[in-house]
Amino acid sequence: MDSLVFLFIIVFVSASPNPVSISNHEFEFQDILISASNNWSFVQAFRECSIVTLPLLQNALVPHLDQSVRNTMGKDFPPISDKANQTVLQRMAEKKETLAASLLDAATIVIIQATLDSAINEYLLLLARVNPSIWESDIRDDKVKLCELKGKSYADFLKERAEMYATSLARTPLPKKVQLILDRCYRGDIILTPSDFRFDIPRLKVFDDMRHDVAHGRGMGVIISNIDDLLSFLWQTLLSIEEIIAVSQGLNNVNPDRHFDKAGEVSFRKMTI
Repeated sequence: MDSLVFLFIIVFVSASPNPVSISNHEFEFQDILISASNNWSFVQAFRECSIVTLPLLQNALVPHLDQSVRNTMGKDFPPISDKANQTVLQRMAEKKETLAASLLDAATIVIIQATLDSAINEYLLLLARVNPSIWESDIRDDKVKLCELKGKSYADFLKERAEMYATSLARTPLPKKVQLILDRCYRGDIILTPSDFRFDIPRLKVFDDMRHDVAHGRGMGVIISNIDDLLSFLWQTLLSIEEIIAVSQGLNNVNPDRHFDKAGEVSFRKMTI
């Protein structure tokens, strides 16, 4: 199934059709998935346009490359036969098509990892605001100055420290942050999205490491043979994390009407750098 179609189906299935009341925390909670969904749509549009045009690329590249080479070399263009010239141009076009396919996967990995990582960071911070006691065992041994306690209740101070701790986790590897949420929030009676989904932390680590390699110039030239399956797995990971937090913390899932209203707010900015 196309991953964008799957994305929209899951949003409708997992969403609560008529939330009774929406708190500020619930708006914040819903906006995390909506923002991630918007970013996913950008990537999906990029992939769909590229997949449709790649088969046409070689035929379009050959005359373009021919003209480019001739313009660059001018009078120094070698006197070779048209057949030999076309063979060389065809090989160049084939190589460029492969490079473009690899770049498509590399860009997908980087953007999706950033989207997923950002969403998980926001979920961690949201948990600190909604239920600071989740992080109490992690911060109970923190050193505290007496002046920091002045005029604060234990609950207020715990919330403040919990938010600081959640923020400090931003640079923690993605798989560890996902595991941390599972350790704090997952219960056996929670139905994941889809119901037969299973978390795969080792696979998530491979993906996270690949993003690191690509971002630092060491992972170029890689083509992911099962990229659609990988994207579905990552989207289901995010949806299931969202479901676990919703159920464990008593928060309403995304309302479809609000989801599409917010999706329509995406704006495009022209910039010169």
